[in-house]
Amino acid sequence: FDINPPELAETYHARDDELFNRGGVQRYESQVKIAQGKLRDVIFNKSVFTDSKGTVTGLIGAITDITERKQAEEALRESEKKFSALFQASPVYIAFTVLDDGCFLDVNDAFTKITGYERNEVLGRTPVEIGLWFDPEERIKLFNLAQQHGGFHEEDVRFRRKNGDPLFGIWSAERIELGGKVCLISVLVDVTERRKIQEALRQERDKLRTAISEIKTLSGLVPICANCKKIRDDQGYWNQIEKYIGERSDAQFSHGICPECAKKLYPEFDLYDDKGKPI
Repeated sequence: FDINPPELAETYHARDDELFNRGGVQRYESQVKIAQGKLRDVIFNKSVFTDSKGTVTGLIGAITDITERKQAEEALRESEKKFSALFQASPVYIAFTVLDDGCFLDVNDAFTKITGYERNEVLGRTPVEIGLWFDPEERIKLFNLAQQHGGFHEEDVRFRRKNGDPLFGIWSAERIELGGKVCLISVLVDVTERRKIQEALRQERDKLRTAISEIKTLSGLVPICANCKKIRDDQGYWNQIEKYIGERSDAQFSHGICPECAKKLYPEFDLYDDKGKPI
């Protein structure tokens, strides 16, 4: 009480009385106020000692300063809180699994939203057991990458949702150690909708290319003879209209004769009726 603040002195005194009464060894955490006025976190280790007759005559103790350790523990707790908040709030699938068999240790909320599996449905089970992989051979390939290189990054994967729908993702993972086990922390970005859009665009692009390859067009000013209807090409030569168009498009010609020409050239034959329809 002479050298310690009253609130600390009360604690020391109560614990010392307990030790004197019970004997043995005592160990507990508390604080001490150093000469500079700052509080330090410490561990007290105390024991009674006796005289030659076995009578308790005092106690002996050691004080271990654990201030830095306590600060590190507090920083770790804060870090764990932040990680836990990030883990659950992340919009991407995050999972902790055992490396060897892929057994799930923990998953975040985004995992359940993306895959359709509830947390209690997957913990303690492997992706193969729940049918998450479309191709188990793909898992073996990535497992080997993680074993050899400590992880992998931005690998294209295809999973199966709980309802059977395909799930396309970009998957990254890092090897870590948890509780003495070699594990993986995995992050997957769901790109299923993006893949659907890309596939639809690809199909439309292919259709457009096919259509373009099948279509030839004529454009610009085309010189045509007012009398014989021949067309002048880029080299200055005059071509029959069917030859000119045939070389520049996929059109094919079949020859016939119009009603006016039929009357002029073959007046002795009635090839058309009064309305101009073939007889």
